[in-house]
Amino acid sequence: MVEMTTTVDPKSLAELSAAIERLQTETRRDTREAIAYAGGKVAESGRAASKKGKRLRPFRDNPDFKAQAKTLRWARKQQRQGKPIPAYVQTMLADINNTTPFYIESYRQGKEGVHRIPRFERNPSDPARTIKNRGLAAQIWGIMAAKSYDSTKRPGTSYRRGRHWSVVKTEDKQDIALRMVNKLGYLERAYPGITTTAVTNGTRALVGMLERKIARTVRKANAA
Repeated sequence: MVEMTTTVDPKSLAELSAAIERLQTETRRDTREAIAYAGGKVAESGRAASKKGKRLRPFRDNPDFKAQAKTLRWARKQQRQGKPIPAYVQTMLADINNTTPFYIESYRQGKEGVHRIPRFERNPSDPARTIKNRGLAAQIWGIMAAKSYDSTKRPGTSYRRGRHWSVVKTEDKQDIALRMVNKLGYLERAYPGITTTAVTNGTRALVGMLERKIARTVRKANAA
């Protein structure tokens, strides 16, 4: 079986398992080969789904600034006049996320949610806009696909790991499992539902390959 480390639609997993069984029956591949081939197709589909984003991060209007602009202007006027302001307004003033009209949206490895980089102006050449690891998600899926296909060459348990990925194949007398891990913490935030998409499209690729094989076999039989 192929194991995924995030929540995947159960129906998609069931369809993948059925496709693996068909792959074994109709192509006479052994379990190790069938699972490795299926894992490779899933990873290739993940690579296709994680297309490169834009080279530069866009500026966003800060909704917190807009919502609190009137209060903040009043608070600054109070401060200039030496008048007191409530504690909660002081907290608002101290939070730069409230006091800048714009921000740059960024995803960061190891951090939850969207990271906001506050900005007072829209500077087109702002270095924070450049996405340094653009295309990394697709690259990792591609590596995982290659390692999955390669796992057929190694009987028994094998561990293949990188900084942002791992492909682990375990074998015993009763079962063979392939566990693929894409360690990019922001993957599902950047590409919502990508794991299920990878499984679904990988299954379709498997089934499509099988259908084409059957069609070729039928054509040859009819031509004989």
